[in-house]
Amino acid sequence: VSLEVSGIGNLNASIIVIKRKTATTRISVR
Repeated sequence: VSLEVSGIGNLNASIIVIKRKTATTRISVR
């Protein structure tokens, strides 16, 4: 169970990082 929870946390963290990167790139492009 702990492995599954940590895996989900890693996925959420990676998604947040990707969203932040895309947001920063959009701002920089504008």
